[in-house]
Amino acid sequence: MFLGVGISSSMTIVITLVGDYFEGEERQKFIGYQAAFIGMAGIVFLSLGGFLATLHWRVPFLIYSFSLLLIPIIFFFLEESKPPTISSKVVVASPLLLKVLFPIGTLFMVLFYLMPTQLPFLL
Repeated sequence: MFLGVGISSSMTIVITLVGDYFEGEERQKFIGYQAAFIGMAGIVFLSLGGFLATLHWRVPFLIYSFSLLLIPIIFFFLEESKPPTISSKVVVASPLLLKVLFPIGTLFMVLFYLMPTQLPFLL
């Protein structure tokens, strides 16, 4: 439970910071890098977790201690963001589009996390 709350909190904070620190094309570029890193880190950390599980079933949880290395970096390099500028271009997604995209996105996330958590038991 605590792991889920921690991950959901950090994901919310990170995407909020991206919205605060970047605008326009720079934001899109950063989110692209973030998506690429998430995919690569998923491969690396899942493989590393499998290797560490051969040592002991509790050892893969040490991967989460990697985030502790980031705390000093955050305190030294994270600066206060600038106030947002008001843009004349406001794009509003239609409610119908959101009603279609959110369930599809939720399904993809469930399937993404279902495979590494449940597939080993089936195999």
